Amino acid sequence: MKKSTTLLILLLTSIIAFSQNSSFEYIFSDSVNLHQSILFEDIIELSNGDYVLQGDLYVLDDSMYQRMLCCYFSKDGELKAEKDFPDEEGYKYSPKSILKEFKDGNLYLVRALNVDNEKQLRDVDNSKIVINRIDSDLNTTILKEFYIPIDGTGAIDITSVEEIGNDNFVICFEKFCHNFGAHPWGQGNDTTFFWKIDSNLDIVKEGFIKHSKCNLDRNSGVCMIYDENNNKYLYYTFFLPNTSYNSGLTIYNMDSDFNLIGQTTMPQTIGGGSIIPFIINDTRNVSYKRTSQNTTVIGTSITTMNAQNLENFTSALCIEVDDDLNLIDSIHKGAVLDTNSAYLTRTPWGRCIDWVNDNEIFFAYTPHAYSMPMTGNPRKTQKCIITKLNREFNTIKEFSYGNDSIFLWINTIKATRDGGCIIAGHFRDISSGLPYNIGDMQGIVKKIPAAALISIEEISENSFNTVLVYPNPGNNVLNIKTSLQNASVEVYNILGKVVYKQDITDISTAIPTGSWNSGIYMWKVYSNGKEAENGKWIKK
Repeated sequence: MKKSTTLLILLLTSIIAFSQNSSFEYIFSDSVNLHQSILFEDIIELSNGDYVLQGDLYVLDDSMYQRMLCCYFSKDGELKAEKDFPDEEGYKYSPKSILKEFKDGNLYLVRALNVDNEKQLRDVDNSKIVINRIDSDLNTTILKEFYIPIDGTGAIDITSVEEIGNDNFVICFEKFCHNFGAHPWGQGNDTTFFWKIDSNLDIVKEGFIKHSKCNLDRNSGVCMIYDENNNKYLYYTFFLPNTSYNSGLTIYNMDSDFNLIGQTTMPQTIGGGSIIPFIINDTRNVSYKRTSQNTTVIGTSITTMNAQNLENFTSALCIEVDDDLNLIDSIHKGAVLDTNSAYLTRTPWGRCIDWVNDNEIFFAYTPHAYSMPMTGNPRKTQKCIITKLNREFNTIKEFSYGNDSIFLWINTIKATRDGGCIIAGHFRDISSGLPYNIGDMQGIVKKIPAAALISIEEISENSFNTVLVYPNPGNNVLNIKTSLQNASVEVYNILGKVVYKQDITDISTAIPTGSWNSGIYMWKVYSNGKEAENGKWIKK
């Protein structure tokens, strides 16, 4: 691979000055083999300020296959090293691998290899977990393999790796069985395992949770978090609503020895109580992160039903919950009516939320995104929106990445210590109108400095957001900016009573609020009779 010699300009409509060493853009291309594409899933900012990206390398030969790929970038955007980790004979790489930098400065790569049923060898009947300790040149210094007995056509997936101190870490992985009946992933025994690993890469403690439904029914929204302050583990999972088992978001609280303390399920209806009830039909690309207040922020894209008018729509959702799954706060962005299932608002599938300081939360999403970027034939442009939220989930800054001639899909976002962020994904130039193949999707890495995220006063002018409400919190006036046509606004108090309602005829609307009581209010903006966006406003 090499850096593209053609500069791709994907940035702002307004000019923003920032130093070159705080921003870079790197585009992957291959002049020899165009039948491959990179999907980065995670980004690590190293203690020295450099970056390591981990993802999947898709290669098209006679059939499509995947390999694990790591790339090492300097802080100035120079690609210093890249290395792929090929499959082993008789095994197929599971795309859910995890790369971590621990406090000792070492990089650890944890992968799952499952039996390749199409090329199964007689002596290969176990899946395995492979742990690589790698140096800054991405060379393996220590390698350890663990074989996992699998029944029939089962498989394993790595879901989380957490450092827990004293040079120990925990691996969380799923073991499930295929049942080739009505559905190829079927229902069967499903178990979540927890391994505590020491500095010699030996297992020193094991635990597990037995489930009564197969992995697909619990979707991809699975994560384990170590709560260092309370020395316990939190295991999260989303169950789809079309199952009878624990429909909704479920949390398992475990002690330091993986003993189950308790389990709680949040119903599918969330997002504002009786004022704005959302019935979640589906979740995709779920991200979790622990806050300094011992709560958890969860970002995901959802397909929902508005219980008030029973209309389906999709949006990017960010919620904060405590350890009993009590909803503390929520916000949803980029809501669009679900009129075409091929185009849905999506969050990055690697990571969609991140922060260095949880007073500045980065939340990434793509409105009206094509849902099958690797296998379909996208013919429309799309951009990524990066929103910076404060601790109360109010938008303070935004950034739009993309232009009018490309199809852009961002896979992951990482907040950086300088107040900016770095994103990675892939894009395709659709201006030529040529037929699509996977080799047309070029990988891209972009470092975005803090100066590139514009203030809320500029957001509406650049059309980065559907609706902008500010200041928030406010006092005597609530300002609404929107370019929506045939629009109207409604404001509700905490009891669900309408306190203000009017048509929106200008880009900017000022609502007098001096006589309103202090507290929380909910607003909804409609366009052409359909709800376009809603949110929360606080009166001081």
